[in-house]
Amino acid sequence: MEEVLVIPSSLVLAHRGNDAALVEAALRSYRFMRRDAAETDESCKQIIPYVYACYEDRCLLLERLSAQSETRLHGKLSLGLGGHINPGDLAGAGAGAGPNPVLAGLRRELAEEVLLEPAGEPEFRGVINDDSTAVGRVHVGFVYALRCRSPLFRVMETDKMKGAWVRADYIAAHYEALESWSQIVFDSWLAPQGKA
Repeated sequence: MEEVLVIPSSLVLAHRGNDAALVEAALRSYRFMRRDAAETDESCKQIIPYVYACYEDRCLLLERLSAQSETRLHGKLSLGLGGHINPGDLAGAGAGAGPNPVLAGLRRELAEEVLLEPAGEPEFRGVINDDSTAVGRVHVGFVYALRCRSPLFRVMETDKMKGAWVRADYIAAHYEALESWSQIVFDSWLAPQGKA
């Protein structure tokens, strides 16, 4: 049975509005638990590293296809790559990521999903915490931006997703098709009035 990295939900509430402090506290307070239990236990939140990639004035937009295991995302558009952090990511945490299983999990998920040419390290942008849904009450997103030195990319699981570099106006025109976290990323960091 898969185990995933979790932190106490109370930690997220205690650091609301101070994203950097939450990340520091999370790296001191995480543990692993069975995913089936974590999906229904609202006393903890699964950390999901969620990275969006940009090249010049475009961002990588992905369409999730029906072969994806998460049926709630079929047909949705996504700006983010990422997923759960597993105990095996701790082995990678010392290799270039420092003692940070979040970054190790982010790198593993990137390598599994899309090959890109990064221009540097992923940059922390903030936290997504949306308790308005049952799924949101057991997940928290740590958002990173990845600048790419080239527009070259390759989707590794072509049966599960396809992608293209697009500008902000294209994303805005397809806003309703974005998964909820991608809408938050767009509103917070990529929309013309945003911070990206």
